[in-house]
Amino acid sequence: MEGRSSSLDLVRFLALTLVVAGHVWTDKPLSGYVAVFFVVTGYLWKPGRGVVDEARHKWRTLIRPYIAWGVPLLCVLVATLLLSSAPLAIVVKTAAVTLWGGAKATEPFTAYWFLTAMFFACILLRLIDRMRGWFPLVLALVLSVAGSIVFGEYTDLLPLGFGNALWALQFLITGRLLQAVAPVTMTARTRGLAVLPAALALGGGLLLLLTGWAEPMVLKAGYHGTPVLSFLAVVAVSCGALVLTQAVEPLMPASVLRAASVLVFTSTPVLLIHGAVIWALKHQMSGWALFAAAYAIPICIGLVLLGVSGRVRAWLMPGTQGWRRSTGRTGTAASGSPT
Repeated sequence: MEGRSSSLDLVRFLALTLVVAGHVWTDKPLSGYVAVFFVVTGYLWKPGRGVVDEARHKWRTLIRPYIAWGVPLLCVLVATLLLSSAPLAIVVKTAAVTLWGGAKATEPFTAYWFLTAMFFACILLRLIDRMRGWFPLVLALVLSVAGSIVFGEYTDLLPLGFGNALWALQFLITGRLLQAVAPVTMTARTRGLAVLPAALALGGGLLLLLTGWAEPMVLKAGYHGTPVLSFLAVVAVSCGALVLTQAVEPLMPASVLRAASVLVFTSTPVLLIHGAVIWALKHQMSGWALFAAAYAIPICIGLVLLGVSGRVRAWLMPGTQGWRRSTGRTGTAASGSPT
């Protein structure tokens, strides 16, 4: 686990906890938690990689697990429908919309849209990087925000989450811009200076969201809440959380940071399996019991897979090459993307 940022791992896994919770308690929608992952990826962005290299890298880390987990799950879904004597037209339609992906892929593929959206958003950001300078980034940010407000409801018209990627790009660019004002590697002095503004941003964003002044965002559906204000609130929460945890990392218990860096390696199974657990168990349990099952089962599967070497883990849990059993505290250098 050497070379990882434990504080960013903590933020990512807390955000993933909110993802699972949001899919269990659907009557109490949380706001914009998925945006954190895009902001983190932008925050850790390394310029210089070509578009083709980016596509190859993201194919390995995003699309391969999408296929590896998604194909067997689709087979299970189709078999379940056939065994329940569902009309053939329903079976075909369900398989078709699942293969279309993005916002149309519903339970048990609840969070699969994220992987393809991240894939396309990263490709788009690499294309923007080729234009050099800050102006193309800012222009793309403005266009993404404006486009999400005007055309967000048509997200599901584009296959494989490409529509989601167009709107997720605003959060990816936000993280990219955050690098300029709050570098990932902080000194003791910059940590001290960052605490107050980060805390104010986090608190202000939460206030807007919890009071309802900024309506909840549902990125998968292309609904971006109160125009501009919801975006600013979610950005404030995401950026505030990232910078604040980086700033106070030396004060956090080593055991908490170590656990976060271990558990974040299971994020791919948690992201892709929790929806299937909810789908399978929602008639037998609810509330905290369902949340515990949807959270714990994928984590346990992920921990088991950490002990598997070779091609199987490369497809099911990419990005775990840095895994090694260690009892020491992890470093504070930047890690890769959250998936």
